[in-house]
Amino acid sequence: MVDSTEKFGASSGAARVADWASVLRRNAEIRGERPALFWEGAAMSHRVFLRRALGMAARLKALGLSRGARIAVVSENRPEILVMLGACALGGWTLAPVSWRLTQEELAGVLADCAPEAAILGAGLSLGDFKPEKGIFGFEGPQALASEALEPAAEAAAALEPAGADDPLCLIYTAAVEGQPRGATLSGANLIAAGAQLAHAVGLDENSVFLGALPNFHIVGMGFAAAAQLAGGATLVQPRFEASAAAAGIAAHGVTLAGSFPPILEQILEAAQKDGADLSSLRAVVGIEAPGVIARLHEAWPKARFWLGFGQTETSGYVTYGRGDLAPGTAGAAGIFTDLRLADEAGAPLDSPAPETVGEILVRGPMVMLGYWGRDAVNAETFRHGWHHTGDLGRIDAQGRLVYAGRAPTKMLIKTGGENVYPAEVEKVLRAHPDVAEALVLGVEDARWGELVAALCVLKPGRVLTGEALAEFTSDRIARFKRPRHVAFVEALPQTPDGKPDRAAASRLMAERLSS
Repeated sequence: MVDSTEKFGASSGAARVADWASVLRRNAEIRGERPALFWEGAAMSHRVFLRRALGMAARLKALGLSRGARIAVVSENRPEILVMLGACALGGWTLAPVSWRLTQEELAGVLADCAPEAAILGAGLSLGDFKPEKGIFGFEGPQALASEALEPAAEAAAALEPAGADDPLCLIYTAAVEGQPRGATLSGANLIAAGAQLAHAVGLDENSVFLGALPNFHIVGMGFAAAAQLAGGATLVQPRFEASAAAAGIAAHGVTLAGSFPPILEQILEAAQKDGADLSSLRAVVGIEAPGVIARLHEAWPKARFWLGFGQTETSGYVTYGRGDLAPGTAGAAGIFTDLRLADEAGAPLDSPAPETVGEILVRGPMVMLGYWGRDAVNAETFRHGWHHTGDLGRIDAQGRLVYAGRAPTKMLIKTGGENVYPAEVEKVLRAHPDVAEALVLGVEDARWGELVAALCVLKPGRVLTGEALAEFTSDRIARFKRPRHVAFVEALPQTPDGKPDRAAASRLMAERLSS
């Protein structure tokens, strides 16, 4: 379990900030009638948002949830999920939004890890054999924890004990570095610091509207919605990303802020051109995109600007920002609350590295997570020398901008369509096939998705297997986006002189196989 007294950001001397419940109350008080949420032709003001969150919190308290209890949510995006985050802040619980894209086996592993006392489930989804102590609830009907009819009694609302600024508030699971996903534990202070950095970098205020089409179980989906709310603005909630719906939503609700990973922005631009949607309200699109797509945005909608950045779930989102037209090839400069350094070979921060020096990227500040849920040994390693070790490599140029240089060899990562895939997790599944002796998973470049998952496999003597059959074997074990799109069978995996997997040589070998 994470001990909030060991919060990394707090231990680094960061100033204490307001808790998330205070943000909701402040918005209700000074921006009460302004919109907080839009969805499917409906809207919710900040005042109503607080009232619904109080009602939900009172219902949760009546269930007898223990303080700090996790509440799992497995669902496509819904406005109630953001209200639930507010309820957790008001009542002292932790929201754990879990990907509905996971297989039952993957989902069971995550639920066992965070051990929620209650769960909320979207229509048509299942928790398998998992039975939380306080029950499984839905979004509609008499068992809904988010019913519009819920109105908090004054006594019930007064009895709530809000989460402190440094208490766990949101548990977001990251990709599995060593075959098991880790829950990044975020506090209200983390969300506020990250949201303030985003607001300062790209200019958010009470007129801002975030396109909430990215999933709430991703830090960009949850974190950007929190940033918009912190600024007094609104989020347009869409169940999932669909390009035409996104373009239409931008036009209808005056969306000003969006997050993007390949191929999201390109698809929105194509849909807008095809459907005649007006994207002129857009002011900031933040994320990772190809230079040609960024140029297309700027040409088609001159008031919009694409912002490049570097960040992680563990840092509550982006910690560097740079305009795509002014800082091409970089991830921008550190945000207002971010200390950024490079590490030497021992993992200690370098004071003034030369611009050509490449090292592991270190981050310190109030946006850095409390820690990985239940991973004390990993936390000790991650936070050594008083810095969060990201596992990413980079250099800092003469202008102080971060230039990303890939993942550290021990923490290889594949980024495919905005999803993170760690090779170790996929390799574990491939090696479970009775015909597979060894497997090495890597990413291959793809114009549409950024990268695709590929695998080199060695079969056991005398065995015969096709790539299609191996992919089918993974279908009920790992989510679709993690499954290898390309499989090549080899007699032996490339190795370095010290006997470790040679991923560079493996990448060259896979490229040769794909081109032949």
